[in-house]
Amino acid sequence: MVALKDGHVVYGFSAKTGAWDNVSLEMGSNAVPTVQPNCITLKDNRFFYVFGAASGAWTGVDLQTGDPLKIKRVSGEQGGAPERRQSRFLKPKVSGRRQPRRA
Repeated sequence: MVALKDGHVVYGFSAKTGAWDNVSLEMGSNAVPTVQPNCITLKDNRFFYVFGAASGAWTGVDLQTGDPLKIKRVSGEQGGAPERRQSRFLKPKVSGRRQPRRA
């Protein structure tokens, strides 16, 4: 199980299914995901979300009404996975090998 928060989007990854999924929270949300052995939980004000290891997907409930939530997702090229970004701290790999200098 992996949880990753990027702004107002929380990503979950299930090693059991090999699947990523994401849920889009309200802008400015301070919610923090909690990783447990078989799920990731997330409480955002009156909404409670669960990412299941067996399903590889987010579900949610409105805590005031008890109604299931329609999960707002961010779609991307990788089907729910976070976008890959070049780290500004890592130098790009240089292709090819340098030949040693000869004296």
